[in-house]
Order: sequence, then structure tokens, then C-alpha cells
Amino acid sequence: MTSKLKCPFCGAELGKEQGSERWWYCVNAKCVHKYTTTHETIWQALIQAKQDLEIAIDALKRIKEPTAWGSLYQEQEIATEALKQIEHKEQI
Repeated sequence: MTSKLKCPFCGAELGKEQGSERWWYCVNAKCVHKYTTTHETIWQALIQAKQDLEIAIDALKRIKEPTAWGSLYQEQEIATEALKQIEHKEQI
């Protein structure tokens, strides 16, 4: 586990609970999850979910943009690529 984990809510680095290798917390006093100690797998899942949501939002914005040569095929390609990234098939 890297010490460079970032809080998916505020972006601050997470701190490691003393004496523990797997429990982390957000050190940002202004964060809604300040000092909430959570197992690293939960933080990883939250971080991954946020990244997946950002991929989906980006794809929807690109599909929404009007283009002079846009087509249904282009929109399908954008959606297919986003789904591959979200489903993590590019890692297989």
C-alpha cells in the first residue's frame, strides 16, 4: 500500500493509523470524513468508484458535444471505450 493514497472526497493525502498497516484516515480537518479511520480496501474502492464516475462523466460530455462530422458510430466508440475503462477490461 502506498502512502500516497488521496481522500476521494477532498483530495488530501490519507494518514496511516499508528501501529496499523491497513487502517487509513483523512487528515484534512475541513473534509466531511475528517479523521474517519477506514480499512484500506474501503478507501481503494471509494477511490476507484470516483475514477470510474469521472470516466463516465467525461464520455457523456464528449458524446453530448456537437461535432461537424459526429455520428452514432463515433458516440458508440466513445461509450465503448469508457465502458472498457470502467470495467477494467484493458487490464486483462
